[in-house]
Amino acid sequence: MDFYLGTIWVSQRADLTPVYAMIFGRLARHGFDWEYTFPRLYAVDFGEPEESSADLAERLERERERSELREVLEEGYRDALARAKDEPPPPTVQGYRQVYGRDPVGWPPWD
Repeated sequence: MDFYLGTIWVSQRADLTPVYAMIFGRLARHGFDWEYTFPRLYAVDFGEPEESSADLAERLERERERSELREVLEEGYRDALARAKDEPPPPTVQGYRQVYGRDPVGWPPWD
């Protein structure tokens, strides 16, 4: 089962480590575990509608733009990963450690 533990608006105003520890405590009591995944954005391409009048130059330009977006997202991911090396683990990982006594699979994400 996949689920997201992020909280964009609240996490900047409060330490959510105790909340995550409570969640992980309940998961642990039922024999469940959790795997950490470093946040990442992807660009999704749903393809193009088939149009006989579609200009080749326009299609190539859209592909170039999609390629640039993918590069920007990849660069952002690498930058965020590099910054994370110098910061304490996120509250989700800290809450997990309190319950399980170890790091979750997937943490640290640069290993």
